[in-house]
This record gives sequence, structure tokens and C-alpha cells, in this order.
Amino acid sequence: MLPKNLIRLFFIYVLFLSFFLNELHANSYIEINSSTTYAVCRYKDTNGTWSYNMPNVHDIGRHNGSNQNNSNSDSDIYRSIYYFDLSELDEDAIIQSVSLSIQSGYFENNYSMEIGSYFEDPNSQSEEEIWNKADDGYLYYDNVGYAGGDLSENNDLKDDIQNSLPDRKFFIAIISKAEDTNLSYCDNITLTLKIHFLDQVDVTVINTFEGGSFKMDGIVYDSGITLTLTEDEIHSFENWDQTYNGVDYIFKAKWTNLTTGEVYTGKPVDISFTSDATLRAEFAEKVHIIVKNRHDGGQLKVDSDTHNSGAEFDFEKYSLHDFESWEQTYGGFDMKFKDGTKWEMTERTYNTALIEDHEVTTAGDYIAQLYQQYHYTADNYFINGGSGGTIIINGESKTITTPDPYSGNTLEDDPFTVESPQQTQTVNGRTVTYNFVYWEDGSTDNPRNLTPNNHFDIVANYKGHMFSNNSYATGYNNGRRIYKSSDGTIYMVYEDNDDIWFTSSTDGGKTWSKETRLDSNTKTSLNPSIAGTLDMLFVTWFDQTDLNIKLRRFNINTSQWYNAQTVASVNFGDAIKPAPAIAV
Repeated sequence: MLPKNLIRLFFIYVLFLSFFLNELHANSYIEINSSTTYAVCRYKDTNGTWSYNMPNVHDIGRHNGSNQNNSNSDSDIYRSIYYFDLSELDEDAIIQSVSLSIQSGYFENNYSMEIGSYFEDPNSQSEEEIWNKADDGYLYYDNVGYAGGDLSENNDLKDDIQNSLPDRKFFIAIISKAEDTNLSYCDNITLTLKIHFLDQVDVTVINTFEGGSFKMDGIVYDSGITLTLTEDEIHSFENWDQTYNGVDYIFKAKWTNLTTGEVYTGKPVDISFTSDATLRAEFAEKVHIIVKNRHDGGQLKVDSDTHNSGAEFDFEKYSLHDFESWEQTYGGFDMKFKDGTKWEMTERTYNTALIEDHEVTTAGDYIAQLYQQYHYTADNYFINGGSGGTIIINGESKTITTPDPYSGNTLEDDPFTVESPQQTQTVNGRTVTYNFVYWEDGSTDNPRNLTPNNHFDIVANYKGHMFSNNSYATGYNNGRRIYKSSDGTIYMVYEDNDDIWFTSSTDGGKTWSKETRLDSNTKTSLNPSIAGTLDMLFVTWFDQTDLNIKLRRFNINTSQWYNAQTVASVNFGDAIKPAPAIAV
């Protein structure tokens, strides 16, 4: 194992190296040496006139304050123009700082020179023009000794180089001062520009869907624009959910530098660039879904979080999510899953209550298939007495145990068939055969198919066959209760439990058909009478509900009863009950 001190030193080294590389990268540096030199010497000839010449090649670089050519004039001096090639710098580089370094061949004393600006190419200029333009410039440095060395940073020099970048060339003038002796000179001067700079980079910013917009530093730009930025300068990028060409997109809070592969996450993010790049905001097509249970109640889970039914989500297209529902109670019903499909989604169906890693691709409703469970009771009502019995539900016979009805549950949309079979009851010591007459809601279908949409009760009404609680069920001669047709069929009407009943026999009265109830009132119907023709029967009775005489017709050929009609209205009070008689 490495010693702890060595480990600490290693981490310190790594941190230092990281800091150094960042600093080095954050501020680029270049040194540019001067190349071509233009030197002009001015002196007075024997006539006292200033003369100019360019020293020969051997003398270029000499800065001499001595009296040249043994003239008697004022001491001659030099103007030297130094050329720098800026082609190694980008035209759009940002100059941060500049200093100048002077390297000289040798020197003999500490006399000084001036260093100033020069803005034109001296290549096509005369000696005198070079001299004058050098003097017209402004100074970068004054009183610079011939000994040279590193000079301080100079802002004017920095600005002039910045402005010269498009021309790719730069000039500096050295002005040697007049001396009173001939001892001050220096050969082979070389100038070096030490430049710290930042390059400009072109960054193209796009959205994944190649449209829309984005923000940089709080300003909105169109996707696809190319921005010129300063190298390593930090900028804030921001984006949001957008709609483009009718399609909704969700921002993934992620940016990718397609040039370097770097990924940035957040809203917003700070990003800097060291080179030209393409920056892409990552979007996915937005899919809007509503997740709910059938009948839109209760709760469910999306990605393990519990939500109320009907929760809405905006998901990325092709993203994976978990969904779950369960049997629960809401809306007054126990909600149950059926065998088979548990979820219906826009993309597919599932047969499980828990779904993991479902890929969302299509907007719409995601519905957990919970069905309402309906509680029901089923009972028999025997008009002439009795209780219990049986009832057939979905093909299975169920026993009704008095005093409670049979009870059960059925699910929404499940087939539900109920049937009332013929059965017997013991009434006053007598075995009575009971036939189904009608359901409590008035329906006479038997068996009967129901489509429940709520909890419900169902009651079958039974009539004792050839049974009446009325001692004069077939009495009163003035109103015939029995009619025999020409084909020998016997038809009979009678009272039982305040209702009018019809039956027939084709074997001379040995057996009789199941009774049909003729009235539909809520009060007493009594005193029936029957008559007939070859193909029609007529039955009349007194209806105490509205105190009318009713008439119904029966088509013998089609076995069809017609609706009851009022043929007379009588009102003798409750004490008098008319007994109508009919004959044809």
C-alpha cells in the first residue's frame, strides 16, 4: 500500500496540473520575432544639409549615435522599422495583453532609445518618408536602454496589434537618440512580441428538430444560427418545450457538443468553447397521455408514484415507463379486474395489472380495465302463498332460503340471464303448482337477459295454477266465465288476488294452460265475463283503479291479445262493484 504522504502529494500534483492546464488553455500565448528591418540614417553633410540613406546590409540593425563619415555636422542618428508577421494569429482573436522583449548583440554604455508606433508598410517609402513617419508616431516605450530585456505590458501596443490582425502585418519604429559621443551603439537588435490572446470560435446552435429557438445569455435566437464567441468565455444556454410544424417537443434538459461529444445537463447550463463547434439542444417528440381507471375514479401508479385517476403526463416519445392499478372501491362500487385484458393503451393491451418498461409512442388514454361489481338479490313472490323456491341465474339453479333472498355479484358487461322455473309450494296443506307470470318491473320475458348498470333486485311473481283465493272465482251466472269454441277448446277467466286470469283447455278440462294475467292495474279487478266468435274472444271486467269497464280481445287464430280498452265508465262508489256481462 502506498504511504499516505505519497498519496497526498499525488493528489496535490493532479490538482496543480489540472489548474495549470486550465490556465494555459484559458489564455493562449504566442511569441513573434521581428523579421525584416528597415533602417534609415540621417546626417548633415558639409553643406549643413540633412541627408538620408539606408545602411548597407552589413550595417542593418546598427543603432549608432556616433558621427558617421567623419562629418562635422550634428551627430547622426537612426530610425529603424521592424516588421512582424501576424499570420499565426486568427483575424478574430482577442488580444489580452502584449509586452515587448529586446535582444541586442552587444552594447558599450546605457544610452537609450524610443520605441513607437508605425502604421504603414515602409517597403515602398523613401528614406525621408520613413524617417518622418517614425517621428509622427506615438511612443510605446521611452528611454529604453540598448541593453534590451523584457519590457512591461503596453495597452497601446495591444490595441494596435488587435487592429492590425486583418492585415496580418505589424510594424514598430525604434528611434535612436542623438548622442554627444561616439560610444553608444548596438548591433543585431531583435524584437519579440509576447502576446496573450483568446481566439474567436464559431458555434452553430441547433435544436434536435432543426427548428424553433433557444436562448443564450437571455437573448432569443433561431435554431441553426452561427454565433461568433470568444474562446473559453462562459455563456448561459436555455431551452424549453416547443411546438414546431404542428408537433409538440419536450426539452430533455440536455445539450450535446457534436464536435467534441461533451454533454451538458441542466436548465439552464453554462458552456464555454475552445474551438469551432456545433451545439445541439436535445429534444424528444412529446407524447401527451391521460392515465385513468375505467369510470375515472380511484388511484393508480405511474413510475411508482401514486396519482388520482385522470392524471396527465407529457412523456418523451419512445421513453419507458411503469404503470400499475389494483382492485379498489370508488363511485359506490367494488372495482374488479376481469380475466384477460387489464390495461388498454394506445400502443397495445396488457393482461397484467402491473406493467413495466412500457414504451410510450402514441398520445391518448391509458385505461386500467376495472369493472363495476354489482350486488344483486333475487327472490320469488308466490301470489297464493308460499316462499323460497329456486331461481336460475346464468344457467345455475339457486335456492332461495326464506326469509332472505338469494344474493350474489355480477360484473359490468358480463352476461346475466335469470329464469323462473315452474315449481310447487304447499298452501293450506295442498300442493300448488306455480307458474311464472311476470317480473316485478312488469317484464314477462322468461328467461330474461339483463344488462345491469347498477346494484339491483329482481323478483319473480308466481301464480298458483288453477288456484284462487276468491270463493266465487267462476261464479255469477249473469257473467259467463267459461266459453267453449266450435273446435272444442274451453276458455276460462276468473279472479284471483284482485287480478283477472285467463286459461284454456284442449282436452275437455283435464289439463289447463298456464294462466295469463289480463289486467295491469294497481287496485282490484273483478267480475270477469267472456264471450266469443269463430276467431275472436272478448273478455270484460270491472277495473276499480279508474272505475271503468274494461274489454280485451283475443285473436284465436294468432293467439294474440290486444290492449285493454275502456268501454264504460261507472262510479257507484266503493260499496257497489259492477258485474259486467258480455255476449256476441
